[in-house]
Amino acid sequence: MANNFQIESYQVYVTQGRTDFNRSIKLTSPDLSHGIRVRASVFFQDSNLFQKWKGVGKITNVGGENFDGSDIQVVCNPSLFDGFYQVLSSEKPVYLSYVYENWPEEPKGTTKLITQVTLKTDTEMPGDYESMIK
Repeated sequence: MANNFQIESYQVYVTQGRTDFNRSIKLTSPDLSHGIRVRASVFFQDSNLFQKWKGVGKITNVGGENFDGSDIQVVCNPSLFDGFYQVLSSEKPVYLSYVYENWPEEPKGTTKLITQVTLKTDTEMPGDYESMIK
């Protein structure tokens, strides 16, 4: 099933450890009702534990308790980080679109397997960003 949410805010994390380097972006939707928000963590790394189920991530609380928002975790190719950051920092409005399906095996219930994720904007006029920075 395809869904999307508008991104109200984001946080960028770039972490250098002793032996590893990590990049991630956390996205938050506007208040949907009574403080309920969709939250997404996008990890940019080569290894993806969801590949064994032929997915790119997971979403929790699909059709679950209505007082909790959904939580999304996806893993994207590291080469996409710069593009994600560029769109988030220069475009408005921006949406995260995702396609999910039931898990082929456990866990089941309100946790679903994400098979595709897309960062997108509304329809834009050519050169609208350039006209804003003049």
